[in-house]
Amino acid sequence: MVYRLLARANIDIPRNAGDFRLMDRKVIEVLRTLPERARFMKGLYAWAGYKSVAVPFTVQDRMSGVSKFSVLKLTTLALTGITAFSTAPLRFVSVLGLLMSGLAAAMGCWIVFEKLFLRQPIAGFTTVAASILFLSGVQLLALGIVGEYVGRIFDEVKRRPLYVVGRSVDCGTLAVNESLPSNRQQA
Repeated sequence: MVYRLLARANIDIPRNAGDFRLMDRKVIEVLRTLPERARFMKGLYAWAGYKSVAVPFTVQDRMSGVSKFSVLKLTTLALTGITAFSTAPLRFVSVLGLLMSGLAAAMGCWIVFEKLFLRQPIAGFTTVAASILFLSGVQLLALGIVGEYVGRIFDEVKRRPLYVVGRSVDCGTLAVNESLPSNRQQA
């Protein structure tokens, strides 16, 4: 599920890929330039954008001991991956705020409809619930908007380069043809 979320953020991590890799020096140099501290390495390997090839192998049973990765540690790793490469959780808060506000507005319209057309008395609980739901939605929407700005600040603070040069080609020095006419007028 985490890899599918990251794929939506244009970070394609192969499923069932291990953490062990054989890397070209170019990839290592790119990864060394990244100053971030919370490193989700599988995501960074994919972010670098170099071609990778899977080497299939059979995983042997553990000779002794048990894995030290608990469900909590795996969840923390997943959250690190999602927050390092995606602002989706922040957008989710904004969408949730919009949904809650819309639900509260619909609830308020229903209350008015009941009062005007069905001649039902307005229940105090219903109006209070609609008000609380609407204000909670507005607060979540505002929190989501602030979160968008924080997400942009977070992207800037990571100081990842905008692009990675995979290969450069030496074209030599470009000669300027001096026989081209000049646009300047002679005095």
